[in-house]
Amino acid sequence: MEELICGQCGRPCGVQDVLVCEECGSFVCGECGDKGRSVCPSCYGRLVHLC
Repeated sequence: MEELICGQCGRPCGVQDVLVCEECGSFVCGECGDKGRSVCPSCYGRLVHLC
């Protein structure tokens, strides 16, 4: 299983848990995505699941 690093908290997370911003392409873990109500902390774009 591959892991990516969350762009917000820096925690490693599995590919199935990652959210990606449609605007800037940054990666955010599911926990940070839930905290931000599916809004990117960098550009306020919409976060969607990678897979």
